[in-house]
Amino acid sequence: MNVSTCIQLVKSCGNARNPVLAKQIHDQIRGTHHENDRLVANLLVEMYGKCGQMREAKAAFESIKEPNVFSTTILLTAYAQNGHIVSAKSFFDQMSERNIYSWTTLITFFESYKDLESALDTFTRMPAWNSATWNSIVSAHTQAGHMLDFMDFEKFNSEITCNALIWVFLQNGNLDKARDLFESASHRDIVSWNTLLQGYVDWELVEEAANLFERMPAHNAVSCTSVISGFSLVGDFDRGQSVISSILQWDVVAVNAMLQFLAEFGLIQEAFGVFEKSPAHSVVTWTSIVTAYARSGYLEKARFLFEKMPERNCVTWNTLLMSYAHAGRVDVAEKILGYFPQHSTMAWNSMLKAYRDAMNLTTAKDLFDKMPYRSTHSWNVILDAYARTKNLEESFSVFTSMPQHDEFSWSILILLVGDSGNVGQAINLFNKMPYQNVLCCNAVLQVYAQTGNMLQISRFLCQSNLLGIRPNQTTFASVLAGISYVGGLEDARSCFGSMVWDHGIPASAMHFCCVVDVLGRAGQIKDAMDLVESLPYNPMEVEWTALLGASKTQGDIRTGALVASRVTEFDSHNSAAYSLLSNVCSFASEIEVSNARLIAVTRLWRPRALLGAASSVAAAGDISRTDVAWIDARFFPR
Repeated sequence: MNVSTCIQLVKSCGNARNPVLAKQIHDQIRGTHHENDRLVANLLVEMYGKCGQMREAKAAFESIKEPNVFSTTILLTAYAQNGHIVSAKSFFDQMSERNIYSWTTLITFFESYKDLESALDTFTRMPAWNSATWNSIVSAHTQAGHMLDFMDFEKFNSEITCNALIWVFLQNGNLDKARDLFESASHRDIVSWNTLLQGYVDWELVEEAANLFERMPAHNAVSCTSVISGFSLVGDFDRGQSVISSILQWDVVAVNAMLQFLAEFGLIQEAFGVFEKSPAHSVVTWTSIVTAYARSGYLEKARFLFEKMPERNCVTWNTLLMSYAHAGRVDVAEKILGYFPQHSTMAWNSMLKAYRDAMNLTTAKDLFDKMPYRSTHSWNVILDAYARTKNLEESFSVFTSMPQHDEFSWSILILLVGDSGNVGQAINLFNKMPYQNVLCCNAVLQVYAQTGNMLQISRFLCQSNLLGIRPNQTTFASVLAGISYVGGLEDARSCFGSMVWDHGIPASAMHFCCVVDVLGRAGQIKDAMDLVESLPYNPMEVEWTALLGASKTQGDIRTGALVASRVTEFDSHNSAAYSLLSNVCSFASEIEVSNARLIAVTRLWRPRALLGAASSVAAAGDISRTDVAWIDARFFPR
């Protein structure tokens, strides 16, 4: 085997991210003269890093007789790619020689984990900067909520920096400035178009994104992925499907976009069909299909596919952990964490979220204290865990202990204070923020909406517009959800009309669901049913569930039984549907329903797997519990 063949094999294995093949190739190289070739050795380090095998990557690095700056930078990149923050920082500090790429890699790494303080500190320590470094630090500043003094950017007047500035303006909510910069650019490449397109989608301006997509001189997989996710956001299946149909080259990015889009609409079998037709099954594609099944509630199928995967990365393990956590199986999630090949910050954060969602604050705090590294995201999770207990004093204590705050930190605190009934203090917190964006504005609007004060909501929306903060779909979803809570039908109609006509924001599934709920609370079940049946898209499980909830509120057993049958068309194991129907019956005070009648009605649509599980609909709430010992034997055999 000559050196060219050797290099090609190592590179191909790294790109395939196949750890089994990586070991086989390395065994072939051992004992040959190629073992002492520094280029080959560097590529072996890179290969193991891409395969997620950091122990082997470090061993390969240590076997290099005279490592150079490229060798150390490759190992640093491997640490970064696999989420080993502490090891990356320690290794970087020990590096005897660093280049621009080393510094930029570390800054980008810190930025991805929202450790903005370390990112900025690293930037200030750099002996020299280039365009790529500026782009990274711009990103870090933007996430921290400050705008840089862009005078020095004149030194790097390039397409890359222009695209970075467009991204900066988008991240800060300065959509008009981003659009103006884009339109005035002397040259726009595909990255320029995709940056603005993704920005529109992120701010839920789906129509603007669709119009920009039509204007683009050419599309690539990133363009299609962005606009597909936008159509998914507003429940526009037809246009999303149209874009999918136009994709000629099924690469990894395109396949992942298709899988996520189809799963979002509950079309899990169609998603699996795309997976089977995919020309290549990378670890990313496998992870996408496992995620699709897991998020749709098919944990057994997700676990089956997980076991079949030829290789797994930290994202795949994390997906499985979070799936069981969301299903209320924290005990299984703990066992999965124990089987993680390596505990990255992502893994720790996922388990922290699981304890938070289970309202297990004590265990969450113990885990948080044991974490070797805490990102801003970690702090936000533990802050949210305290906020969910409605303990203002402890929550403020956590907030003040945080090394830095982002928009999520402030939003959590604003919502907590608002929920406690102190609207004035919530507004004071908003005014004290070093920067304000649409996320925090949505939190304030949600606080106002819970009071039912539409005048204050209108004033705040005007104030936000004057600050250059444009409302998005989530803004009006927050307002409609609050109005739904207090039951203001006329206010809901006014808000819905303002969203569509005044702000040009198309209604999505979440808005229609809020209106269905408001109609139900107002006793207008027939109107709610008519709305669901006349939606501009095929109603999915969430819309029928909203109507079922409205039936419960009014004790309308006939509509409840009919709607429950529609819910289980999407998911025959939806225990929430059984529980809601049981509540419909218990709330129907003017209708006497015997137990025999109740069982007869529910058995018309109860799945076979649940027959005999309980003698009443209400008992169906416990059907998802699975014996831990069985999972240990089947899923984690010794």
